[in-house]
Amino acid sequence: LDADLVCPPGTESAIIIGASNITLDLGGHTISGHAPGIGVLAIGGDGIAIRNGAIEGFQDGVFLSECDRATVEKLAIRNLDSSDPGELVRGVAIDGSQQVVVRDMLFEFLVVAHKEGVDAYASDVAVSDIEVRGGGAGVGFSYAGACDTLNAPNTGTVTNSRFSDIYIAGLYVACGSDIRLEGNNISTAPGAGVGIQAEAPFPDAVTGLTIANNAIHDTMIGVELRGIIESTVANNTVFDHGIWGIAVRESLGCIDPQPGWECFTSTADLIAGNNTWGSVVDLYLHEDSVVNQWEGNRCQTRDGAEIPECA
Repeated sequence: LDADLVCPPGTESAIIIGASNITLDLGGHTISGHAPGIGVLAIGGDGIAIRNGAIEGFQDGVFLSECDRATVEKLAIRNLDSSDPGELVRGVAIDGSQQVVVRDMLFEFLVVAHKEGVDAYASDVAVSDIEVRGGGAGVGFSYAGACDTLNAPNTGTVTNSRFSDIYIAGLYVACGSDIRLEGNNISTAPGAGVGIQAEAPFPDAVTGLTIANNAIHDTMIGVELRGIIESTVANNTVFDHGIWGIAVRESLGCIDPQPGWECFTSTADLIAGNNTWGSVVDLYLHEDSVVNQWEGNRCQTRDGAEIPECA
């Protein structure tokens, strides 16, 4: 771009990319518009790059659909207009795309639910060095309609990023395998939210999750596993939470039954080497979540038969 692009209300998409090996360089300029429009829509192309500028006001800043080997970088994406918690707003939405990179980004939203920095569905996404201020979630690995881990797997990484004033969860995992969340700094809005929340709709919907070396502080719950299997929470610093520091619980289908959600427990998880303090309960294990390993954690308070004495 050689100038700002200002889109009137009713614009469906400011820019559409429908071919491979396209680079969109904003040149430091801003694309602005309104919900429910999309800033940049890319469909079916490989090797796409979008970089260097700002995208403001849209419902989706960037939407990638079936775009492999795409890179989204060095953008500021904002929506400081939408205050309706029922309106889904996403900075970068990724659907059915593999080897996607999102890095060096700033996202800004009002402190309201259903505003998300990066949202991945059935994709392989590497997120690094981003900052999300406000909104409902920083980065989510989720699903649309149904979680199909066999035919439409969801995986990726979130590293070295910062999340603040989040309303629901800094990092959210509801569908995925072998996802790694490492080296992030996470806090939420006062009196709200979870630092990292993983909740599976059915057994094996979330497996192989690794949560390591994060600093998680000043939330209601630091790390919450709901029905998570064969996953690891290791070497995190987790402090000053309104309820639990690290909580291993039964699935949401047990806590709040609803159509399509099953009731089952978290099991075969490793919680090791974490430093926790300053929460109402630093380490919590629901009585039905059994056969998990708790090793070498430091805490002030604990609640759960499997958890050793605090060191």
